[in-house]
Amino acid sequence: MVRCAQIALAALLLVSAGCASAKVVREGKGWREVEAKDSTVIEMMTDDPDVLADLAKTAPDSRVRTEAALRVKDSAVLAEVVRKEQDPAIRLTLVARLTDPTILRDLAKSDSDPAVRDAAAARAQMLRTLDARHPEFANWGGCKPGAWVILRIDLSMDGQKYSFDLVRTLLECGADRAVIEQKVASTGKGPQGVVGDMLSRFDVAYGRKVEDDGDFQFQGRVVKAKWVRYNFQRGDDIAQIRRWLRDEVPGGVARIDLEVSPIGQPLASLRATATSWGRR
Repeated sequence: MVRCAQIALAALLLVSAGCASAKVVREGKGWREVEAKDSTVIEMMTDDPDVLADLAKTAPDSRVRTEAALRVKDSAVLAEVVRKEQDPAIRLTLVARLTDPTILRDLAKSDSDPAVRDAAAARAQMLRTLDARHPEFANWGGCKPGAWVILRIDLSMDGQKYSFDLVRTLLECGADRAVIEQKVASTGKGPQGVVGDMLSRFDVAYGRKVEDDGDFQFQGRVVKAKWVRYNFQRGDDIAQIRRWLRDEVPGGVARIDLEVSPIGQPLASLRATATSWGRR
């Protein structure tokens, strides 16, 4: 009985110690610095977007600016923070959260730090922006940020065939645009080379449009789906892109068939098939 009481008392003391407030070293509006093991940490004490934005832009302490900036949700405000920030280490940290390709391309050209320039260029390659006219926009608009789809990419070019998985994740969606992050599963980088070029230059919603219904192979069975096809010319390339539409897939596209015929060169074709996905 005595032994049990001692164990219970020890457990109570441990719980009490864990619940004890950390010692505050210093604090300001919306933040505080508290003691941790062998160091101190900055804690944000507010979710107010205006306070966070002000701290991210003006706080003298770089750690406070960083912690505040990491909690800024407005992409336009975050872009402003990055442009004002003088510490390249903080800019490098925040580049991974930017969603505006224009700002990223500007940083890739003009930032004073080569690491930031490289990170911004790599980040820009990952982003795909859709306007309200795009066939995928409406379906992405019904998803919450974090929704994702894995596309199996099969490329045929110059008699060679290549395959890999591409992960698309919704970052944000507003009234007039959606921003998608896309990464090659095996590398964690944006699609590059021929595939990157095809997915960016020919991912369009203009030209001669044809719509119909049809059957196609999907998830191991033959299913019916509406499809929409655009035929157009870009430079010396004649292209055709057809999307097979299924509502259950984030973005609404179960398969993409893209054919590009460069003048004087063999046909290149790309097929992107949704293999798995998740909604939020």
